[in-house]
Amino acid sequence: DELPEETYQAAVENYRRKRATCDLLSGFGVGDSACAAHCIARRNRGGYCNAKTVCVC
Repeated sequence: DELPEETYQAAVENYRRKRATCDLLSGFGVGDSACAAHCIARRNRGGYCNAKTVCVC
């Protein structure tokens, strides 16, 4: 029941993007805003950084 390699790589890349949006920009105080913009760009209503600094859309 393993994922195909392409699907796995896409999932890993998506996780990295979510993490980087909150982690890297939190020092500038714009983590949540950047996360919301990231989610809106992906056609979601918005988003926020959770306690583990992962962007949740």
